[in-house]
Amino acid sequence: MISRYVGVFFLVLVSIFINIEGRSISQFLTQKTKGTKWAVLIAGSAGWTNYRHQADVCHAYQILKAGGLKDENIIVFMYDDIANNTENPKPGVIINNPHGHDVYKGVPKDYVGDDVNAKYFFNVILANKSGVVGGSGKVLKSGPNDHVFIYYADHGGPGIIGKYLSHINFA
Repeated sequence: MISRYVGVFFLVLVSIFINIEGRSISQFLTQKTKGTKWAVLIAGSAGWTNYRHQADVCHAYQILKAGGLKDENIIVFMYDDIANNTENPKPGVIINNPHGHDVYKGVPKDYVGDDVNAKYFFNVILANKSGVVGGSGKVLKSGPNDHVFIYYADHGGPGIIGKYLSHINFA
């Protein structure tokens, strides 16, 4: 089990390194590669006051879709409690900028509510289908020539990642 956590840490570290290198979602989409492109999108927070995290994940999904990724290659984690929140002036709609269009429409919600957790995240990126009993059951089916884009939107700080994945500590 420890080796899995080391593997996941390495994946997150590589993801952070790629982001530090300045590669964007657009570059991920346009870069010529062998294999299949995959994306795992995680909004790690819940509630109306954390609207931006789920809005950003929905926007990332729309960019990936427009860039040619298929739904079967995109896995979405989001609490899904803002589109129909009583405080939302446009029920069923999520925007990610003041004059933006609806980015919520069509987003597959593979893991919502309590299924947005570290256990499922690890099982999804490690392709452990038997370790996921909730949600859509979708896991990465990537191979050695595939490329995986992981986008995580939430709060964080030194040694901690957000609320719902908070027991993942990197010191």
